[in-house]
Amino acid sequence: GTPSVLEVDAVYNFVLSSGHILEIDSWLCVTLGDGRDDLRDQLGPSRFSSPAAALQLVHASAAFEGGRITKAAFRRGNASLTASRQAGAIDAFLRLPAHERRLSLQLLCAFHRAAMEETDVSSEIRQEESVAIGTHTPPVGPEVERLTEAFCKSTDAAWHTWVTHDAAAFALWWINHVHPFLDGNGRTARCVAYLIVCAAGEATADPPQLQRFHQRFGEAPIRRKYVTGLSLADGRAAAADMAMPLPASTVAELALLLRELCSPEDMSACAAVGQAA
Repeated sequence: GTPSVLEVDAVYNFVLSSGHILEIDSWLCVTLGDGRDDLRDQLGPSRFSSPAAALQLVHASAAFEGGRITKAAFRRGNASLTASRQAGAIDAFLRLPAHERRLSLQLLCAFHRAAMEETDVSSEIRQEESVAIGTHTPPVGPEVERLTEAFCKSTDAAWHTWVTHDAAAFALWWINHVHPFLDGNGRTARCVAYLIVCAAGEATADPPQLQRFHQRFGEAPIRRKYVTGLSLADGRAAAADMAMPLPASTVAELALLLRELCSPEDMSACAAVGQAA
């Protein structure tokens, strides 16, 4: 039977054992990575009231978005609900007059809330909490808000001077790089990138399409390109001492990936999936 309390060791064995897809308490566990990291290092000496509670924390963990843990748990219905909320936020933004379409901290927090409403994760800008994503350690303290404000201004400028997928790739990288929230940064970054593509008329604020867009990043070939693109952009930005404005070539690989995922063929496939559902 299922124990009433799980130690972290048990969560580690349960969540990361390889070779299976399994369901428990309406949670689905699926393989994402290669199992090199120990979940105990991420969660510490925690105790959980149920497997579902443990998996909820694992699902919300930023460690997944850095590709550091091999399993993720998805609550049934959460993915479509999140996509619906995010698509609604994108649609509301696109209905604004063009001169009022500006990225801001408030808008970024709204997209984050749409992604994380089913969790206890705060949508406030991270302050003193430190996080580590692979070999990258995002800033902490006042630097987080300063860099996030700089991101909004830089993305607004790039939006009007760069080609669509370069601007979207810049947003995708920057949010992951600065990690303004304790968790949910990957989902928020993808939402903002998708918003930029929608604003250019190359995608629509359709919940099934947005849900499929998010899901594609969990596919092994796509995820490898994604993680590689983020890492290369981190290195180029560091070499340039983060001097703004960074050139579009900083995020070249991510731009190519977004062109692939937002191609008319891929968008058509997304629409077909949504109709079938």
